[in-house]
Amino acid sequence: MAFPAIFLIIGIGLEKLAGYLKKYHKYLGVIVVGLLLIFGGYQMFTNANLIIKNKVGSYSDLKNVGEWLNKNSFPGEAILSGALPQMTYYSERAVFPNAGNLTAELDLIREKNVRYVVLTNWEKDPPWAFSYFSEPNEFFNPVFQSVTDYGENKMFVVVFEVKK
Repeated sequence: MAFPAIFLIIGIGLEKLAGYLKKYHKYLGVIVVGLLLIFGGYQMFTNANLIIKNKVGSYSDLKNVGEWLNKNSFPGEAILSGALPQMTYYSERAVFPNAGNLTAELDLIREKNVRYVVLTNWEKDPPWAFSYFSEPNEFFNPVFQSVTDYGENKMFVVVFEVKK
């Protein structure tokens, strides 16, 4: 919302600067404003390039898990995960969101032929799932994980196979 006002203020300032410098030389205002715009564009380009390069591998855990799921499941099998777009893209399987509670989750597993449940702190998974899956149980077996340590934060993806 603020960008139009900011651009307007900067544009008016550059126009006044160009008008002031025009008094000294016919093209001095155009040259100075052009140089300022080129310098600003270069700064934005280098900053954006740095941000993009830093973010390239940011979802590598989800990619690793999705590729593992692709190799270790059949096309008719489904996956439950909070990371719907990433898991769908990398696993090339049908992916459904986790249910609101364990009973609904078990019903969804039976209904959709789910073979794997993926838990991650990259995307929003239901809070009950973290507490339920942190303890060994009779329905799910952990089979694969990918963890990245970002100093204070550890990002993880854990795959649980549905026991049949």
